[in-house]
Amino acid sequence: VTMACRKILMACACEKGASEGGSFLSYVDYIVEEVLVYPTAKNAIDKIRHIGNGANHSIEFVTEEDATTVMDTIIYMLDALYALPAE
Repeated sequence: VTMACRKILMACACEKGASEGGSFLSYVDYIVEEVLVYPTAKNAIDKIRHIGNGANHSIEFVTEEDATTVMDTIIYMLDALYALPAE
């Protein structure tokens, strides 16, 4: 779950103009600073990076609570990026 959410965040950042091949932190920063322009969201969005780092770089299991946190954050981010502007 967390790895899929990381990929979604990366794809959204690139679709919105970030350069491919950057660090995951660069995608988090791009979303928060260039797309959402909502600095207080950085802590929530950065949780995706922190929670998913172990699962992404080694075989480390994520708790159900952390997976739910990551999924909820991605849903909020997707709403802010795509649903709200379409309204």
